[in-house]
Amino acid sequence: MKKVLLLNNSYEPLTFISETRAWKLICRNRVDIIDAWADFHIKFEGKLIPNPSIIRLKEYAYIPTHKLVYNKEAIIKRDNSICQYCGMPLSRDEITIDHIHPKSKGGKNSFYNCVVCCKYCNSQKGDATLEECGFKLRTMPGLPTKMYITLPKVFWNPNWEEYL
Repeated sequence: MKKVLLLNNSYEPLTFISETRAWKLICRNRVDIIDAWADFHIKFEGKLIPNPSIIRLKEYAYIPTHKLVYNKEAIIKRDNSICQYCGMPLSRDEITIDHIHPKSKGGKNSFYNCVVCCKYCNSQKGDATLEECGFKLRTMPGLPTKMYITLPKVFWNPNWEEYL
């Protein structure tokens, strides 16, 4: 089953939903179809409607920032795959996630405590705090400015990339 990208009224990505859920929103006139898969159409109320791949809510849905869930992909995208200590651009296999305040000293997995780091800097920093190792952050970590969503490439539609 293909997925459908659900956008907020402001064109910000919210999540991926099932085709069934998308059709329910379409039938209730809650969304506009932005883009469609090329595979088939459904006849509804005398009109041929394409199978949606991107839909947009007609009314804005407020999403509180405290509902953002910490995940590695969001950290990587927030930091643009750049080591936050030495500034080196990193490929996917070179990326590690560093806890600014180490977990062994009470640090948590959070957007405020984790940054992208190269393997070399991570090994140099080890189990130390920034003060102990003398490292400085290039940018202060915080909540991502937009929601980052990932989906296996099997279901990927290139048209989604404009919104993600």
